[in-house]
Amino acid sequence: MKKIIGLALLFVVYFTSCTLQPSEVEEGNSIAKEMVISELFLQQESWNNGDIDAFMNGYWKHDSLMFVSGDRISYGWQKVTDNYKRKYSSKELMGELTFKIEKVDVLANDAVIVIGQWDIKNEASEFGGKFSLLWRKINGEWKIVIDHTS
Repeated sequence: MKKIIGLALLFVVYFTSCTLQPSEVEEGNSIAKEMVISELFLQQESWNNGDIDAFMNGYWKHDSLMFVSGDRISYGWQKVTDNYKRKYSSKELMGELTFKIEKVDVLANDAVIVIGQWDIKNEASEFGGKFSLLWRKINGEWKIVIDHTS
């Protein structure tokens, strides 16, 4: 009996997932894009408030978080947090962060990639570069799992 119920549930799940209309898929993609972009701009706001801890809320709090910059790869939320805090030890050094989004693609129901540009202007200098961020929906929240910044 359990096998019959299991097969029936599998059948329902399979045919329900296969009957999504294109408009439903597009709507889901649009919502995912909006949520990720919203999270990204919350990070920008946190940075500009001098709050690295709040900025890091956008990242996956896991040892497998990957951050690529230059010729270095750092793993783990704590390591990335420590690196940011070491490099930007004051609000003055953090300066004003601006993101410019160039492309957002939904790769799957739980995966979005964002390509863009970042710029920081502080009292001493202006600098910036490009980024590609892989966002995953984890436990109902969108988090950066891979950050490649140049």
